This record gives sequence, structure tokens and C-alpha cells, in this order.
Amino acid sequence: MRENRTHGSMGGGRKPTTVGNARATPGASRLPDHPPKQFATAQFLRVDTITIVVSYTTGGGTAPSNTSPPTISGSATAGSTLTRNQGVWSGSTPITYTYQWRSCDSAGANCADISGATSTSYTAASADVGKTIRVNETATNAYGNATATSGPNRSHHLRRRPHVVDGHKLHVDELP
Repeated sequence: MRENRTHGSMGGGRKPTTVGNARATPGASRLPDHPPKQFATAQFLRVDTITIVVSYTTGGGTAPSNTSPPTISGSATAGSTLTRNQGVWSGSTPITYTYQWRSCDSAGANCADISGATSTSYTAASADVGKTIRVNETATNAYGNATATSGPNRSHHLRRRPHVVDGHKLHVDELP
């Protein structure tokens, strides 16, 4: 919106006023064909909105990086609880962690996620017997994420619990 302001004749010792190329000076001689008062007209632009653009850098934070993978503790038998021991991570804090337990072949390869197994512990099922259980640990912060997997440790190759009948062990699968 444009606004017009008009400055009239100035007297009484006021300083000259300049608006654009027009100049009004009190007490200046007036030409006879001018009206008794001099006028200077200026146009002002009224601004209702100011837009400020701010940019910043993140301060050089770093995504998580694993320096030691997670490990698994617990008895490697069906029905036992396996617990994930957190790996060692570097990176900008805070870092949050999520988990996914995996069932792999006896060599610890060809792994598949175990449906619904996303907590810090996992209760081994009879379907896990003969398999190697591993866990993925994913670390996430504001700069990214990374995943580390527990090693294919032989102690997490599941075996059946021994059945004891009259003090004798029957049907026991041992580690190779």
C-alpha cells in the first residue's frame, strides 16, 4: 500500500527538509507566481510483512558408528532366554537403539528376521533348534543410523534340552 505525505511550508527556525529531489527551506525567497506556501510531496511504501530467512549448520555432528558389535548371553537351548549385550558405538548423542533377532543356518549365514522379536531379549523356540541365533542392533541419532550384527558364535547354535529319564540323558543334540 502506498501512502502520500505532504510537507507544508516550514517556518520558525526549522531545518531544511529534503524529500527525493524536492527541498523546502524556511524563509527562502519565493517566486511571485508560487502560492504562499511551498509543498513537497513524497511517496512512502508501507510494509506490512517482513520475511527473514535464517540458515544454520548442524555443527558437524556425526552419525553412529559401531566399534564393537553386540554380543548374546544366555543358554543356547530351546526355551531359554537369550539377552543382547549392547555393542560399543561412537557418534553424536543422543543415540537410540532398536533390535531385531534373526534365525540363521548352522554356520550363522542365510539369516531371516524372527517375526515380532524386537526387544533386548529373545526366548528361543523349538523351531530354533539346529539354527544359529543372531541379533541386529541399530543405532540412530539426528545424523543417521547404522546397524551391527552379533557374530556367529557357536554358543548360540541352539540345541535341545536333554531329556532325563530315570537319571539317564536321552536325545541330546550337542554342538559339532
